[in-house]
Amino acid sequence: MDFTAHLDAEGATYLSIEAAAAWATAPPGVTAYWHWWRLYPIRGFSRYLHAIDHRHQVIPQDLLPYQYTRATPYLITDAETITLMHTAGHIERRLPAATYQTLIGLLAVTGLFSGGQPCGGGSFSLVCAAQRLLMER
Repeated sequence: MDFTAHLDAEGATYLSIEAAAAWATAPPGVTAYWHWWRLYPIRGFSRYLHAIDHRHQVIPQDLLPYQYTRATPYLITDAETITLMHTAGHIERRLPAATYQTLIGLLAVTGLFSGGQPCGGGSFSLVCAAQRLLMER
Protein backbone atom coordinates (compact mmCIF):
# COMPACT_ATOMS: atom_id res chain seq x y z
CA MET A 1 0.00 0.00 0.00
CA ASP A 2 1.41 3.39 -0.87
CA PHE A 3 1.69 6.13 1.71
CA THR A 4 -1.26 8.25 0.62
CA ALA A 5 -3.53 5.20 0.54
CA HIS A 6 -2.31 4.37 4.05
CA LEU A 7 -3.24 7.88 5.25
CA ASP A 8 -6.66 7.58 3.58
CA ALA A 9 -7.25 4.18 5.19
CA GLU A 10 -6.45 5.67 8.60
CA GLY A 11 -8.74 8.60 7.94
CA ALA A 12 -5.91 11.08 8.49
CA THR A 13 -6.55 14.65 7.39
CA TYR A 14 -2.96 15.81 7.93
CA LEU A 15 0.39 14.11 7.72
CA SER A 16 1.72 13.14 11.14
CA ILE A 17 5.04 11.78 12.29
CA GLU A 18 3.32 8.80 13.89
CA ALA A 19 1.49 7.87 10.66
CA ALA A 20 4.68 8.13 8.62
CA ALA A 21 6.65 6.00 11.09
CA ALA A 22 3.87 3.39 11.21
CA TRP A 23 3.78 3.16 7.41
CA ALA A 24 7.59 3.01 7.01
CA THR A 25 8.00 0.25 9.62
CA ALA A 26 4.96 -1.76 8.50
CA PRO A 27 6.70 -4.46 6.46
CA PRO A 28 7.83 -7.11 8.96
CA GLY A 29 11.13 -8.92 8.67
CA VAL A 30 13.08 -6.28 6.75
CA THR A 31 16.22 -4.35 7.64
CA ALA A 32 16.44 -0.94 9.28
CA TYR A 33 17.82 0.33 5.97
CA TRP A 34 14.59 -0.67 4.21
CA HIS A 35 12.57 1.30 6.77
CA TRP A 36 14.82 4.34 6.23
CA TRP A 37 14.47 3.93 2.45
CA ARG A 38 10.64 3.87 2.65
CA LEU A 39 10.62 6.98 4.83
CA TYR A 40 13.17 8.92 2.76
CA PRO A 41 10.75 10.35 0.11
CA ILE A 42 8.08 10.98 2.76
CA ARG A 43 10.45 13.40 4.51
CA GLY A 44 10.55 15.63 1.42
CA PHE A 45 6.82 15.23 0.93
CA SER A 46 6.21 16.33 4.52
CA ARG A 47 8.31 19.49 4.03
CA TYR A 48 6.31 20.29 0.90
CA LEU A 49 2.96 19.76 2.66
CA HIS A 50 4.10 21.76 5.70
CA ALA A 51 4.93 24.73 3.44
CA ILE A 52 1.35 24.64 2.12
CA ASP A 53 -0.38 24.00 5.45
CA HIS A 54 1.38 24.22 8.82
CA ARG A 55 -0.87 21.55 10.31
CA HIS A 56 1.16 18.90 8.44
CA GLN A 57 4.09 17.75 10.54
CA VAL A 58 7.65 17.69 9.17
CA ILE A 59 9.31 14.28 9.51
CA PRO A 60 12.59 14.75 11.44
CA GLN A 61 15.84 13.53 9.89
CA ASP A 62 16.72 11.40 12.94
CA LEU A 63 13.51 9.38 12.73
CA LEU A 64 14.57 5.94 11.46
CA PRO A 65 18.19 6.96 10.74
CA TYR A 66 20.25 5.60 7.87
CA GLN A 67 21.71 2.23 8.95
CA TYR A 68 23.11 0.41 5.96
CA THR A 69 25.26 -2.62 6.71
CA ARG A 70 27.22 -4.35 4.00
CA ALA A 71 27.29 -8.10 3.66
CA THR A 72 30.48 -9.77 4.88
CA PRO A 73 32.66 -10.55 1.87
CA TYR A 74 33.91 -14.06 1.26
CA LEU A 75 37.70 -14.03 1.20
CA ILE A 76 39.21 -16.63 -1.09
CA THR A 77 42.17 -18.55 0.36
CA ASP A 78 45.45 -19.07 -1.49
CA ALA A 79 44.55 -22.72 -2.13
CA GLU A 80 41.17 -21.73 -3.59
CA THR A 81 42.86 -19.13 -5.81
CA ILE A 82 45.33 -21.71 -7.13
CA THR A 83 42.51 -24.21 -7.75
CA LEU A 84 40.48 -21.55 -9.55
CA MET A 85 43.43 -20.56 -11.73
CA HIS A 86 44.17 -24.20 -12.50
CA THR A 87 40.55 -24.81 -13.42
CA ALA A 88 40.57 -21.71 -15.63
CA GLY A 89 43.51 -23.24 -17.50
CA HIS A 90 41.27 -26.10 -18.63
CA ILE A 91 38.97 -23.91 -20.71
CA GLU A 92 39.06 -25.26 -24.27
CA ARG A 93 40.04 -22.03 -25.99
CA ARG A 94 43.52 -20.87 -24.98
CA LEU A 95 42.98 -17.11 -25.03
CA PRO A 96 39.98 -17.09 -22.62
CA ALA A 97 41.84 -19.59 -20.41
CA ALA A 98 44.90 -17.35 -20.20
CA THR A 99 42.74 -14.27 -19.73
CA TYR A 100 40.88 -15.81 -16.79
CA GLN A 101 44.09 -17.10 -15.22
CA THR A 102 45.68 -13.67 -15.51
CA LEU A 103 42.64 -11.83 -14.22
CA ILE A 104 42.21 -14.17 -11.25
CA GLY A 105 45.91 -13.85 -10.44
CA LEU A 106 45.85 -10.06 -10.65
CA LEU A 107 42.73 -9.82 -8.52
CA ALA A 108 44.28 -12.11 -5.91
CA VAL A 109 47.66 -10.34 -5.83
CA THR A 110 46.32 -6.78 -5.72
CA GLY A 111 43.43 -7.50 -3.37
CA LEU A 112 41.01 -5.87 -5.76
CA PHE A 113 37.56 -7.18 -6.48
CA SER A 114 35.24 -6.52 -9.33
CA GLY A 115 31.77 -5.10 -9.15
CA GLY A 116 29.69 -7.14 -6.79
CA GLN A 117 27.04 -7.64 -9.45
CA PRO A 118 25.09 -10.89 -9.22
CA CYS A 119 25.85 -13.52 -11.83
CA GLY A 120 24.61 -12.39 -15.22
CA GLY A 121 24.64 -8.72 -14.17
CA GLY A 122 26.87 -7.70 -17.04
CA SER A 123 30.11 -7.18 -15.14
CA PHE A 124 32.77 -9.70 -14.15
CA SER A 125 32.39 -11.29 -10.76
CA LEU A 126 35.07 -13.64 -9.45
CA VAL A 127 32.50 -15.85 -7.77
CA CYS A 128 30.44 -16.09 -10.97
CA ALA A 129 33.57 -16.92 -12.98
CA ALA A 130 34.40 -19.66 -10.51
CA GLN A 131 30.88 -21.07 -10.76
CA ARG A 132 31.04 -21.05 -14.57
CA LEU A 133 34.46 -22.65 -14.65
CA LEU A 134 33.52 -25.39 -12.22
CA MET A 135 30.30 -26.12 -14.11
CA GLU A 136 32.19 -26.43 -17.40
CA ARG A 137 34.48 -29.07 -15.96
